[in-house]
Amino acid sequence: MKPVDKVNRWLDKCVVDGDCLLWQGCTTPDGYPRISVDGNVNVRGHRYIYQILNPEEDIAGAIVRHACDTPLCIKPEHLSLGTVYDNMLDRDVRLRCSLAKTTPDNVRSMRALYSTGEFTQKELGNRFNLNYRTVSYIVNNKTWQWVQ
Repeated sequence: MKPVDKVNRWLDKCVVDGDCLLWQGCTTPDGYPRISVDGNVNVRGHRYIYQILNPEEDIAGAIVRHACDTPLCIKPEHLSLGTVYDNMLDRDVRLRCSLAKTTPDNVRSMRALYSTGEFTQKELGNRFNLNYRTVSYIVNNKTWQWVQ
């Protein structure tokens, strides 16, 4: 069977949702497509499709990222290879993390206010409802580095 035929076999089991192709079959406990390949029933669908379409790339130890941030999506154009760091950066840039205590706009404001020398980290913490240590990490560019 040709690689494209293998991929089409799995894409046929999806529904279109906006620009995504959402898997309708079994999933892993963390919500990713689980497919059966050559008797192995625990293959992650998005990784399998990426590998079939990009056989020259070694995906061992790498992350297959979703440009759409939708774990059930197996649309090949939405998949790219990266590192855990790349995936975490995607999460932060796209504000996927529900643990984020502030926003990029607030980060820019904190840094601008702090750079004037008129505010302490504690004052900024009170103003933005954050612990002063969190503010320290932000204004010293130890966290939220991607925000300019």
